[in-house]
Amino acid sequence: MKAEERRKNIVARLISEGGPVSGGALAEEFGVSRQIIVADVALLRASGFSIRSEHRGYVLAQEERPGLTRRIVCRHAKEDVCNEFYAIVDRGGRVRDVTVEHSVYGSISAPLLISSRKDADDFVRKTALSG
Repeated sequence: MKAEERRKNIVARLISEGGPVSGGALAEEFGVSRQIIVADVALLRASGFSIRSEHRGYVLAQEERPGLTRRIVCRHAKEDVCNEFYAIVDRGGRVRDVTVEHSVYGSISAPLLISSRKDADDFVRKTALSG
């Protein structure tokens, strides 16, 4: 496979996955070293693709992916958060971020990037540990 074709396939893989894909997984899939994937991602970024590096792999920015973006506004009990995430990711959605309206501080936003039940479980576990 030629380098240009591999880079097109990397973009296609990131689009279809919808969540982080590790450099090692891409290297194995395309039969090259992880360093080749790092170079390919750098070239893709230079050519205009918004690819982020996260601790679990590469993610194509939301605006690069086809599909819809919707804002869901809700009020729920703390114990319902995980089920809400499951309802979204089980249908192929992704929880990009969260905004909380606080009575003193106003709107507080944070990126979540939850695209699987594992991500949802990890988030709920981390928030339970932090109080």
